[in-house]
Amino acid sequence: MTYIFSDLSKTLKLSFPMMLGQFVAISMSFIDTAMLGRGVGTESLAALGFAINITQILAVTGFGLSAAVTILTSQAWGADKKNECIHILRHGFVLVSCYAFMMISILYLLMENISYVHYLGQRKEIVLLAKPYIYLIATSFIFTYYNACTRSYCQAQNVVWFPLIIMSSTILINIALNWLLIFGKFGLPQLGIIGAGIGSLLSQIIGFILISLLLHTNRRFTYNLKKLYVWDFHVSLFKKLTFLGIPICLDIFGEILGFAILALFVGHFGDTALAAHHGSLEVSMVLFVVVMSTCDAVSIRTGQANGNRGENQKHLIKKSSYLFSIVIGIPFTIIPLIYHHQLPYIFTRDSEVIRISSQIFIFIACYQFADIFSLISTGMLNGISDVKAPMIASLIGKLIFMVPFAYIMGFMFNYKVPGIWSASLVGTYITALILSWRVHKKIP
Repeated sequence: MTYIFSDLSKTLKLSFPMMLGQFVAISMSFIDTAMLGRGVGTESLAALGFAINITQILAVTGFGLSAAVTILTSQAWGADKKNECIHILRHGFVLVSCYAFMMISILYLLMENISYVHYLGQRKEIVLLAKPYIYLIATSFIFTYYNACTRSYCQAQNVVWFPLIIMSSTILINIALNWLLIFGKFGLPQLGIIGAGIGSLLSQIIGFILISLLLHTNRRFTYNLKKLYVWDFHVSLFKKLTFLGIPICLDIFGEILGFAILALFVGHFGDTALAAHHGSLEVSMVLFVVVMSTCDAVSIRTGQANGNRGENQKHLIKKSSYLFSIVIGIPFTIIPLIYHHQLPYIFTRDSEVIRISSQIFIFIACYQFADIFSLISTGMLNGISDVKAPMIASLIGKLIFMVPFAYIMGFMFNYKVPGIWSASLVGTYITALILSWRVHKKIP
């Protein structure tokens, strides 16, 4: 048991700064929201909300490709093939560039032809206001992906505080640029939502320049700008990254799409129900960020053990990771159960929203264990390059089971919002069972 706790401490030591980094990352859209909402007005805030909804699924899905960089880099580092790490990063840049180009093209075609789909139910003025912001944010994701790949490169070599410091600096730069450009300070034009888009783009570019220069001067890494940008392209490595990254992207896509469809179902019961749904999900994101960081740390440590052919080490990581699932799962289950009436006050004072949200928090509490086990299992499987199993489990659990069950319980049996959320238990527990079985087979 002592060995298990010792191993768990290594995972937590690696995951803590990554967790802080996740909190910093999700604050980007919050900063734009807060500064526009308080300083510009409701119309700009509505345009921002529309832009985030349009770009979110495609943009977040793309982070699966940087996860492929994490897997191969951690395996190369564990196998003491450190010179290969820079080549993996270079090919990762090419891969995310291709994805970013595809994403920008899709968003451009949608926005230029959006009148044909009746502006997706939004007012024309809101859509036109959001259009330039969407183009700017989509372009910024080129550098967001570059930064994500570079962080993966560092973290896979057990360097976690360095990218966190750079990311935090990027957030401060974003705040400063937003203040200058949204409100038109020091003689600059007052650009509103366009200023927020420019600020996000410039901050990501500056962040990438900073991390590139600092890594270039750090002797611990084989990172060298001359090595990074030399054209030494290997189709086999690019294919390996692609075949690892695409299933992870589809895993993320299935998760996002499943809950997006649940949100559409909830929307049929009015704005109040939808507000309760979104507010409850935002609060539950705190847990998701904590566990997702541990999942990434587990993936890195399993990848390093896999590269080093450490079968006993992988088995120990499995035991300590599942122990963490139990330890963290208990408080995150008990707290929403006990305080399900109080938690909605974090985001609302509306009595009806509180009533619906308090019911939702009961379901959130009940699926916590399964969600934690799913994420930890995914981390271990990713570390040994078994990326198809999490994809299949997510698509089966979230789309094949959860979505139809939500429709049946919410509409056919007329249990409304609680019925729809009960489907989250079905989808999450089925996903957890599939992944736990897969881990048992792959890491006995």
